Amino acid sequence: SLNYVPGSYTGNLGYRRAQIRFDNTQKWSGDFNTIWQLAVCDNVPSDFLTDSTVIKANSGWPLIQGRVAASFGRYRWEKCDPITVGFSGHIGELAHDYNRGGWRRERHETWSLNLDLDVPITKSFRFSTELYTGKNLATMLAGIGQGVDLYDSDGNFDPGSAGAYGGWMNLNWKVNRKYQMNAGYCIERMEGITAHTSIGGTRFAARDKNQVVFLNGIYNWTDNFFTGLEVSQWQTDWHGFDSASNTKFDLETGRTTRIEVLARYTF
Repeated sequence: SLNYVPGSYTGNLGYRRAQIRFDNTQKWSGDFNTIWQLAVCDNVPSDFLTDSTVIKANSGWPLIQGRVAASFGRYRWEKCDPITVGFSGHIGELAHDYNRGGWRRERHETWSLNLDLDVPITKSFRFSTELYTGKNLATMLAGIGQGVDLYDSDGNFDPGSAGAYGGWMNLNWKVNRKYQMNAGYCIERMEGITAHTSIGGTRFAARDKNQVVFLNGIYNWTDNFFTGLEVSQWQTDWHGFDSASNTKFDLETGRTTRIEVLARYTF
């Protein structure tokens, strides 16, 4: 996708951050190799950035991330990679101080389990996908930007990690050496979130589902310069919550069509 960050808060888990990483690649044969990766990463809180009643605090220890992947299959076409499948995840803790008639600190776990798959179908077509599930994933640009659920199902103020799951899929077509096209779909769903964003008084809102369908074309004028055109259709499902009456109410679904033109020079 041309949109930056591609699929953020819409099914594409993860973002760059400071880390110390260890890698080990083992080539077992001409048709099979594996890679192991383990990283200690910086915490980057993403919830309540403009809410003065919530202060993001240092949890005291970093995120731990890991991935194991395998590539296998013969090179059936010239310059065509083998199939790659990977399993990954992370675990950590984020702390927040909440002002509700006095400050109180809550520690929220963050974790994920992930599957990634890359399949070269032919020399010209390639299918890629990633799937995930976890909790408190706003720090990973997932969970539709909602890492913490402020209220429990009984309407009590009890901040806890919000569950989410989703993923994306993409079909790439290399038409020729310079021109390619991509068609993709991204989606995220929350697991029964109650409230995340204040909309005034005792009324809150939360996003339940976010999805996008996109189609683009990319032309490489040189090895360093390309242009692209992308059309995407977005949809976000919401609900409202009144903490005084402990009731949920419907909010209008958000829809938009985005047309994006991109020119990029790398050096």
